[in-house]
Amino acid sequence: MIRFIKRKDAMKRIFFTDSSCCSPELNRMFMSKHDPERLGLKRTYNIQDADILIINGYTKEETLKDLETKYELMADKPIVIAVGGCAIDAGPLRSKNTELRVNVFVPGCPPRPEAIIHGILKGLSKK
Repeated sequence: MIRFIKRKDAMKRIFFTDSSCCSPELNRMFMSKHDPERLGLKRTYNIQDADILIINGYTKEETLKDLETKYELMADKPIVIAVGGCAIDAGPLRSKNTELRVNVFVPGCPPRPEAIIHGILKGLSKK
């Protein structure tokens, strides 16, 4: 089904910021109805372990600077996904000064869990 995930690194770890109304949708994504673990996706609470970084909602400048600092220290750069209308259209992610390069945009306010999973799989297929 998913031919781009190699056997040696089948589990991809996801870190996301809990900053807006998109957070309940991201939490719903990890429930049994959508079951992302069957696709090789697992949530992590440490950004250093993440293979996928999801930025949702309006992110404050201070939070973005903290994320950029941790992002620069990572050996393997994660796939960065912007989720929701606020992350795409507003806030510091639109700035040219940011070091984070967004790989995939998932529109919606808030986007459905299916759309978020589709965006993650799209980002994995690009990498």
